[in-house]
Order: sequence, then C-alpha cells, then structure tokens
Amino acid sequence: MKTSAVAAILAGLLTVHAFGQSSQVLKRARELNNQNNVRQGIPPTTPPPKAAPASPINAKPGTPQPATPQQKIAKIQADLMAFKPGATITTTHKQQLVNDIIATARGTKPSTTVVTTFVDSLSTALADKSLGAAEQEGLAKDIEAVANSAGMPANQLTDIIDHAQAILQVETVKRPVAIEVAKNLREVGKEVRGGK
Repeated sequence: MKTSAVAAILAGLLTVHAFGQSSQVLKRARELNNQNNVRQGIPPTTPPPKAAPASPINAKPGTPQPATPQQKIAKIQADLMAFKPGATITTTHKQQLVNDIIATARGTKPSTTVVTTFVDSLSTALADKSLGAAEQEGLAKDIEAVANSAGMPANQLTDIIDHAQAILQVETVKRPVAIEVAKNLREVGKEVRGGK
C-alpha cells in the first residue's frame, strides 16, 4: 500500500515537472515564431485602428479636429526615433512619449506612473540598440493597440504584446530585457482594461 502511494506521488511530481517544462518549451517556440514573423514583416493579428468619428457638418471652420489613430501612431513612432544608440535620451524625450501614449488612448487612459515605467524600461532596452523605421512603426502600432485594448479579447492583447517583444528581440535586445519591457506594456493594457 505504501509503495503504491509513494509511486503515485512520484508519478504525479514527475508529471507536474514534465508539464512545466513543456509549457516553457511552447512559450519559447511561440517567441521564436513571433520573431520570425517580425523578420518576414508579418504583422500581429490586430485589427486596424478604428477611424476617428467623422467631423460634424456644423463644425466651425478653423476648429481643430482630433488626431486620427494613424496620426497618433505617427507621433509615437516619431518619439521612438529619439531612442537610438549614442543619443542622449532626456527626461523631455521620455515625457513626450509618455504623453503621446496616454493621449492615444480613446477610452480609459492609463496612469502616468504605469506608462512612465514602461517608457523607462523601453529606453533602457534601446539605449544601445536601434530600431529600423519598419520596427518603429510596428512597435508604435502595438503600443497604440495596447493603449486602446479595453474591449479587446485577452488572447489578442497577448498576441500584440508578444509581437512587441519579438520586435525588440529581433533587434538584438536581450531576451530578459525584452521580457521586462513586454511585462510593463502588459501593465499598461491591464490598467486600460480595468485590471484584467
């Protein structure tokens, strides 16, 4: 009786250990797949940003219109251009990116603290690495999508964050650093989604 109980417990522990390893292998395989997609220019499975509502017919001439999602993505991409090797990233550069990320949110806005943590980790990751124009655009789209992820399915949000991480890893940012940036981006999405 004792032998069979010990054998059952040992088998259970081995199963748990094997399952833990297989989930790590699957996670790493997904990361490599995402990196290959980035190299090939395959975008994540995100819907295009929603168009801004049409301007009212009775709007006064000269009234400034709100920026479209594409214009907001372009601002984030322009901010990312400052993050390159040898450039001095000032608090002004970082604050501009923080402000643009918060401004891109059409619904619930993420807090300045959470976005600042993300931007700080991103600036550290890009301190000695440079993103190409296509990667800057892809990362800007991912950031905009996370800032507007309130009604998005959780698996789609995960795909977007994984894509952002893959962009960094393809650009030779070390994996642990890219994972930290992705974790902080996930926190931005969590706030926008009301803690989900």
